Amino acid sequence: MNFFARSVQRILIGIIVVFSFWYFVAQVVEGFRNQLLVFAGALALYLILAYTLLPWLIHLGVFLFRRGRIPRYTHAGDGLLADPVNLAFIGTEEELLHAFAAAGWQKADPLNVRSVWKMVITFLSNQPYPNAPFSPLYLFARWQDYGFQEPITSGPQSRHHIRLWAVNIEEGMEINDIFFWTKKRSVDMSRPLMWVGAGSKDIGFGFKRLTYQISHAVDWNVDEEREHILGDLARFGRINRIERIDPGAPVVGKHISDGRIAVAALCQVDF
Repeated sequence: MNFFARSVQRILIGIIVVFSFWYFVAQVVEGFRNQLLVFAGALALYLILAYTLLPWLIHLGVFLFRRGRIPRYTHAGDGLLADPVNLAFIGTEEELLHAFAAAGWQKADPLNVRSVWKMVITFLSNQPYPNAPFSPLYLFARWQDYGFQEPITSGPQSRHHIRLWAVNIEEGMEINDIFFWTKKRSVDMSRPLMWVGAGSKDIGFGFKRLTYQISHAVDWNVDEEREHILGDLARFGRINRIERIDPGAPVVGKHISDGRIAVAALCQVDF
């Protein structure tokens, strides 16, 4: 997402926050002058805490206490931990696109001014947007290559979804090496690929944990979402040879997971 698109997205979200704050203040404070002062102070405090101080403190904590560890999570642009890694697929770009299309999943639109505006309109009117964009999350020092989704409700607020990052499969590749996960890599789509994925389920909108920024609310049980994605692809005959890798202890925190990563081979595309 470029700077302009990111700025427009934040402005639109900011408008919603401003109106929400003003509505709350108007209900509990009497007199326009007092309302204006309380509103300005509360809004300034929220912006400082949610978008500056708390993300900086958490980013510092992650840097100090998790250095040298293989990331179990993707992370947002401000460095905060996001969805855990729980899936991987082996196959070509064409096989990946065909697999999710055959299972009835939609490819997410690129995140730009047009798609953000469309998402706001469809959310307010509770209209379907099957190709709603995803916010960027980071793995391998870049945001996702593809995102796929399966709507749950008519609007864009609830959906099954997965983000995927492509990595070339190389002889002697050490996935237990910290540099494998953190080094920025160029990807040759014509060579064999592993698609590392983070699958989760959006269940509405809410505030981010720790920073209280406005975002999608995610179902804590990411294992259930992992199995749902595998089940959809298997039911339509698009994956085989499913294995499960146990990279360590169960994931604890805001997500519920046994910590395992399911690895499946994508089936060849028949013409």
